[in-house]
Amino acid sequence: MYIKFNTCSLTNAYGDGILRMGKDGEPFIPNDRYPVEKGDFRLYYTSQSTEQQNLEIVFEDNMGHSQILEFNFNDVGE
Repeated sequence: MYIKFNTCSLTNAYGDGILRMGKDGEPFIPNDRYPVEKGDFRLYYTSQSTEQQNLEIVFEDNMGHSQILEFNFNDVGE
């Protein structure tokens, strides 16, 4: 089954970091929905901390379906 997702949102973010859609996009505000255009897109996450980072990104369509992606990052040091 193919689902066309219409929105993307950042939820449950722990740690300091910035999520953007596209390299030069505006930073996501947690729990706000952002439109997902047809075709390919990229999300960029930039850590602002050396602590563990956890984020959850939710994609939703207009039929009530959602897909949650969870990411966990750890600082590996230099």
